Amino acid sequence: MKICNFFVLQDLSTYRKALMGVAILWVVLYHFGFHTPIISHITRFGYAGVDIFMFLSGFGLFYSMNHDSNLQHYYKKRFKRIFPTYFIIGAFLSLFCFPNDTFISYLWRSSTLGFWTNGVYYEWFIPSIILLYALFPFTFKLVIYKTWIYVLSIILIILIAGYGVFDYSFIDNWHFLLLYRIPIFLYGCMTAYQIKNNESSKEYNIISIIGLFVFIIFFLIPDLRTRYFAFTFLTPLLLIIICTILKNITIINKLGGGQLELQA
Repeated sequence: MKICNFFVLQDLSTYRKALMGVAILWVVLYHFGFHTPIISHITRFGYAGVDIFMFLSGFGLFYSMNHDSNLQHYYKKRFKRIFPTYFIIGAFLSLFCFPNDTFISYLWRSSTLGFWTNGVYYEWFIPSIILLYALFPFTFKLVIYKTWIYVLSIILIILIAGYGVFDYSFIDNWHFLLLYRIPIFLYGCMTAYQIKNNESSKEYNIISIIGLFVFIIFFLIPDLRTRYFAFTFLTPLLLIIICTILKNITIINKLGGGQLELQA
């Protein structure tokens, strides 16, 4: 029996929940701030977990909308999944972390409108997810009609060329964190489309190799924003590596008499 099988696109579907868990754990460890000699070398790049999460979000949304394209069902499900919890957590934050908040401030933060209007807001991630989720039915159409390649290429060209031509300093860090993760979100949608249509992993593997070289080029630039941006290009390869590790764990468990089930 081979201990390690070659990577196939289907692995991303099989191990999606486990990949999501790895991404969340990586981000939590990053914010927790481990400073041990070995672990800190991994946890200090925990922002890459957000890139993985963005990819998997686009990936999962494609399957969800492909299964049920009713827009009312789609938006109702997303609203119920995000806002009730966000409202409750926001209430505690306003009470203990922002004691001077008024009820209007609380609504401004919890509705995420503050993030888009230079008003008050809690953080960047939930507002960004809400925007990407809200626009996803349009994104889904782009992928279905195979126009994703043009959109993705244009966005990447603008972002990459921007580092040599434009000055991104007018965009604050929180909004920039969303801007450069849009391509990986779109790529997650596209990858789900490839799996659904039983396409081979060849294209994905090629993109992973190209992404590695682009990552190295950008990571060598001594600028924090550029290094954040670099990890988006490494994400496809990171997913291959993590899937391979998870696959080996599954096989080891089977050889040991147990069985580890990680289904999407």
